[in-house]
Order: sequence, then structure tokens, then C-alpha cells
Amino acid sequence: MNPSNQSFRDDLEAKLAAVERVLRAAHLEPGRRDGAVRRLARLLGASAHAHGLSDVCRAADEVEHAPPFALPRAAERLLVVLRRVVADPALRRACLLILSQEAARRQELTQHLARPGREVLGVGTLAEAERLLAAKEVAALVIEVEPGAQGEGLALVERLRARPREALLPVIALCAPEDRAACYTRGADTAIGAPQAPEVVTAAVDAALRRAEATARACRKDPLTGLLNHAGLVEAFARMSVSMARSGDPLSLAVLEVDDALRVQETYGPRAVEEALRHLAAVLSGVLRRDDLLASWEDDRLVALLPGPAHGAVRALQKAVKALRSRPFEHRSMVIPLGFSAGVAEVVPPAALDEVVAEAERRLWLGRVGGRAGCVHADAAEPAGARPRVLLAMQDVTRAAEAAHRLEREGFDVVREVDGAAALKAARRDDLAACVLEARLPVRDGFQVLERLRRGPVAARLPVLLVTAAGREADVAKGFELGADDQIGTPFSTTELVVRVRRLLKRRPPTARLEADQAGGVVGSFVGDQLVEFIQMLGISGKTGVVRVSCDTFSGALYIEHGKLVSASTSLGSPALEAAFEVVLSPHGRFAFEPGLPLGVRRDIGLSTDVFLLEALRRRDEALRLIAPTTNDAGRRRPV
Repeated sequence: MNPSNQSFRDDLEAKLAAVERVLRAAHLEPGRRDGAVRRLARLLGASAHAHGLSDVCRAADEVEHAPPFALPRAAERLLVVLRRVVADPALRRACLLILSQEAARRQELTQHLARPGREVLGVGTLAEAERLLAAKEVAALVIEVEPGAQGEGLALVERLRARPREALLPVIALCAPEDRAACYTRGADTAIGAPQAPEVVTAAVDAALRRAEATARACRKDPLTGLLNHAGLVEAFARMSVSMARSGDPLSLAVLEVDDALRVQETYGPRAVEEALRHLAAVLSGVLRRDDLLASWEDDRLVALLPGPAHGAVRALQKAVKALRSRPFEHRSMVIPLGFSAGVAEVVPPAALDEVVAEAERRLWLGRVGGRAGCVHADAAEPAGARPRVLLAMQDVTRAAEAAHRLEREGFDVVREVDGAAALKAARRDDLAACVLEARLPVRDGFQVLERLRRGPVAARLPVLLVTAAGREADVAKGFELGADDQIGTPFSTTELVVRVRRLLKRRPPTARLEADQAGGVVGSFVGDQLVEFIQMLGISGKTGVVRVSCDTFSGALYIEHGKLVSASTSLGSPALEAAFEVVLSPHGRFAFEPGLPLGVRRDIGLSTDVFLLEALRRRDEALRLIAPTTNDAGRRRPV
């Protein structure tokens, strides 16, 4: 941002912070506080009038002349208007640069282009133009081209188009009629042939500024949700953090994620996740506080900037959770339960945006591993067993030590192995959240380990980040063919490694909550493949007992003897094997494991848990392939 615009915005931001401090100054007597607010409003009105901000003038005038009982509400309205002015890039003071060798021509154009809130500068040489372009953020350039279109004026335009900063700068060329084509060729946006009436030049400049402002706004908007995108969020964070630091008020940031986004995508397709995110953004925009700012972050996540302490942000988001439950999400004539979870962290200057987002994401994860989907989590303390466990299989001891240290510092438990055989054995644990696997390992290389992992029903869904040597395209292709979820080339930064591991963890929900019941069994809740993993664990350990499951539409039971599935039943009355598939493919619900089999259980299945689970997952994948690409008739429900 150029110094002129920065000074203008800093002046407004300083006055905004001053009004906020005075309104919240508990030590001031009401009369003195009201007088201070009116004086600040008078200064604001004068500054806004000089820049042509009529809405600020009206709000400031209302504060200055409001009776005492109406002053607080008028002051709050003024704050809202000021925040909107500070936040809107289209309301920044525009600087126009006129390059013409004739002083009379420069003066004439300056008079016609002058507007409230606009700065018009005229220069007569290329050196002066280059100096101003380097010192200021010029909104548009009006350049008078000498006849022949071979002079230095258009050479300047060509140089501007080669610079990233001025590549999109609107350029209006005033030239001879026969030189218009040459002006367009050299990079001018608009070429006006002689005679150039000042009114025509003014209209061309106004149109160029409107297009530039619309482009700037579009570049900061997410096309899916209509919220600010990453670039817009970076600007908003910098602005709000500076403003809050000046006023001394806290600022909180929340990362919001759609609950069960993977299940929604697998069941209804990726378009359903996009529509769910758009629905979530619309609901949140309507219920969050007027000073809160919502932006799109990545995939199925949003970021909210919430002025105030963390506990206030938590209350605002909890209200949004309730509002979302009362507004159902419909996709292709089906009502899909939709919720979100959030992690909240306070902004501690001079923390960068990525650092605060990372801390909020960590707290979101802590809430999920605590079994609290659909909650707003602001506690930084880690409950016992909350740290996700990552297998790190790398041959280079030094690089592995650096990666393990960074992962542990970021909230992970790390299991380290240095050869492929040990990595394959460790990867079969049932408590792993992700695996970082180097392609070139001794004993068994990473490709062999990955291929073996993808054969099992549980390890097949373990997220794997494959580490390959940079530039080995054949290794990259082979890794994805064998089922790697993501890859990273060496040498890599530990920061990038942490980001990629966190993205992998979004693929797999946290471990199901398990609790011991009074009879020595296990009870808990499950989402996605968690029930599959629990049943395979029973098979591996050779357990005998009953797994009773309840979900939204039915209840059922699986009977397991010495690690084998022997029978099953459901409230739907299906045959034993079909009932077993219905139970294990339930998308979410509650379950209880009771040791021992009741008397009279029919042993009419007799399958190992591995064989049964592989067939169940094959059936689910086949059903998803059949329903994902088609649209059912209106009113007909898809199979889930």
C-alpha cells in the first residue's frame, strides 16, 4: 500500500480505536465520556468530508447532535460504519497519475478528474512518473502519447507490464487516431484518439477504476461460499490484529470444520460437501455477531475472526451450532444431518496468521479426539491419550530425529522405525493415526510396505505420506499407484511435513470413544470405519462376545466366537449374513461389547473377521460407485 493510502487508513483506524477506548473507559464520568465521544465524532466528520465519505459524515453528525440517552446507540452505529470503511478496499483513496509534457494539458485533465477521495498528480517527464510509481500505489495512469507511437511513453507502458506490481495497472493512452492499434499492442487498456474531450477521458478513467475495484474484490472472494478467500483473510487479519492491539482489546480466531465431511462425500458425492459448506457459510453469516468476520480456508474448513476473548467467541459459535441444527441441509430432495466443530485460539501479538490457525486446528483436533464432535473447543490442555500417534519410518537418522522432534512439538506421539520390516509390523497397530513412510528403506523398501498395508481391511485405510527423492518421477507415480495418500520430496521442511500430516488426519476420524461398563465389557460411539476397526481388533485378539449396535434406523448384534463371526441379527429381520453387513456398515451410532455368548446362539455363518470385513468394504465401495454419479428422481431416497 502506498504512503498516502496508508496514512489515510491509519488515520481512520486510529480514530476508530480511540472511539472504542473512550466508549469502554469505565473510569470516565458519563458526562466527560459523552463529551470525548462527540469531539472525536466532530474530527471524524471533518476527515470524512475531505475524503468524500458521506456515510461516515452522517454517522458522525448523528453522534455529535444525539441527545444523551441516544448517544450510545449512535456511537455504535458510527463504529459499524467506520469498520466497514476500513475493511473495504474499494473505499481507499485512489491516486491517479497523468503523464503529459504540456503543463496546460495536465492542469485541464487534473481539474476534470478531481473527485472527493481521489488524489490526482500530474508530471511532465518519464523520470518523475517512474519516481511516483515507485513511491505510491497508483490506481490508474493517463499517458499522452506523442505522434508515431514510437516514443518513450509507450516504452514505459511496456516496462510496467513486465513488472508484477504494475502488470494490472489500468493505462489510458491519449494518442493520434492512427496510433490506437499500436497503443493496444504495447499494453494500453484504453486508447482514445484525438481530439480527446476531457469528458471522454474522465468517463474512461472512471470505468477503468470501477473495473479495477471489482477485480480486486473478486480476487478476495471465494467463489463457492461468497466469503473472503485466503488472500482476503490475510488482509483482514493484519487489519484487525493491528486495530485490536491499539485498542487493547483481545481478538480470537476459530477454525470450523464440517462434521463427518468424509462420510458425506463417500455417501452423497463431492458435490454434497460443497453444498454443505455453502449452507454452513450462509447460516453462520446470519447468526454471528456483526463484528465477526468469516472466511473460507481450505476444503471443508472455514476461519472466523471474532473480536473479544476466547470465551465470548465460544458462546457465539455455540449459538451458531444450535442455529445450524434448526436449519436442515437438503441435497437432492434428501435431508442430511449437518453440524460443525470448531477450535478457538486467542491472537497473541505478534503471532502470524498461520501460527494462530495452526493452534486453533490443534484445539479442534483435541475436541474431536475427546469424542466431542459438534462442539466448540478452546482448551489448550491435552487430555490423556489425546495425542494422535504417527509412525515415522525413515532410514536417515538425523532427518528422522528432526522430523520426530517437530511432530512431537506440534502435538503428535511418534513411533520411529528405520527399516521396512519393522515399519510393516508397527503399522499393524490399531492406534495409529497416520504413517510417514520413506520409499527407500532397508530390508523391505517403502513400496513393498505400502503394498502389504493396502491388503488389510484396516491398514488399507491408514493414511500414508510417502517420502520420495526429489526429481524421481517414476517413484512418485509408483507411490500413488500403490495407494499413497500424499507424497513429499526430500529434502523437505519440517513445517511442510506437519501441514501434510495434519491434512492426512482429516481423512480418518479420531478413535472411537471406549469406556468400560460395569460388567467388564466395552461401550462407545463410532463414526465411519471405527466399528470396522473395533471388530477387526476383536478378531485379531480372538475374543468371544456380542457386539450390540444401535443407530438412527435400526439396531442389531454380531456374535463373535474366538475371533470368528458366527451369527448376526437386526431389528429389520434380515438373514444372518445380510444382517451382519447391515450392522458393520452403519455410518454412525452406539455400540456395546458383552463378553461371552448367550445360550442358544445359532452358528450359521462361521467366517473369519478379516474375510467378512473385506467383503463388507467391497460391498460398500460397489454401492458408492453405483449411486455417486447418478441423480435419483425427485422424492426418491438414495441408498445409504
